Amino acid sequence: MNPQKFSDPKDIQIHDTLMLTYNALKEKGYNPQTQIKLYILTEDKSYITNYNNARQAMLELDREDIIKHLLNYYLEN
Repeated sequence: MNPQKFSDPKDIQIHDTLMLTYNALKEKGYNPQTQIKLYILTEDKSYITNYNNARQAMLELDREDIIKHLLNYYLEN
């Protein structure tokens, strides 16, 4: 995802948070796609590492906004 493509500040925040979380999970040896998917499906914060404050950043986002962002990005590309 290219953050320059987003004009809505909320989309930029979601993008930045997902990238922060992805990188934190990867650095800690987790499968980021699986962990983020499971977090979105269950809202169980234990799927997101505390490393680099990723968990707190994810908790600040609304799950429905994350899903909407991902679907919009996927469907527009």
